[in-house]
Amino acid sequence: ATVIMRSVKSSFTVVGPDKTAVLEREPQFEWTSAPGAKGYRLVVYSAQNQLLHEATTDQNALRPGTALRLQPGQRYRWKVDALGVLKPVSASGSFTVAVDAVREEMIGLKASVGNDAAARAFFATPLEAQGHTHDARSEWKALARDYPDQTEFGTRAR
Repeated sequence: ATVIMRSVKSSFTVVGPDKTAVLEREPQFEWTSAPGAKGYRLVVYSAQNQLLHEATTDQNALRPGTALRLQPGQRYRWKVDALGVLKPVSASGSFTVAVDAVREEMIGLKASVGNDAAARAFFATPLEAQGHTHDARSEWKALARDYPDQTEFGTRAR
């Protein structure tokens, strides 16, 4: 008999920001839950591999706030380690911070759409098209919270 062993890929992954340009200067980092994890360690690095921020949490999201100073036009990478698991597991992502001109344009556009669901959805769509997927997802999540009967918003928020 032949035995074939296959490794099972971890379902522990980053949700965001990853492979995107963010408008926020203080983004929230989010990842999926790791089975059996007692907590998580978030580490953010500069493009030159300099450690910029490190924190632990028992949640699967963390917003460092002003403790992490991000610069426009710069690229960053981050990783999250699951703590308290039998086999160490990590997930990582990378992102760029949008330059000020782009950020100001998109923030101005958001202010002009107001609270109307259709206008907010229209705002989220160009965010996605211009590579701001993390910010677009945040807008879709907010729309899904504000309009729970609109299944399209919940679907786009994932």
